[in-house]
Amino acid sequence: MNRGSELTREMNSATQALVSGIWLTMLSFGNFLSPILSGMFIEKMSYGWTTTIYGVMCLVLAVMVLLIQLYRVIRNRYGKLDSENKPLLK
Repeated sequence: MNRGSELTREMNSATQALVSGIWLTMLSFGNFLSPILSGMFIEKMSYGWTTTIYGVMCLVLAVMVLLIQLYRVIRNRYGKLDSENKPLLK
């Protein structure tokens, strides 16, 4: 589990710029691709089915987020603390 901390980069302005660039690139790609895919889904299926598919996708994502948060709470309560949740000052 500690392997990920060995592979992290030092957090400086260059790393923050890289992360920001990747984030904005993916955001723009999603804003470009979403209307195209939505239009294709609506043409192939009806509006009702497209809305149902997107609703199911949102529910699956919500369940995944809840499970991850539950896992973190259980792990922090009964196991080792995340580096995100450790106190900054001792």
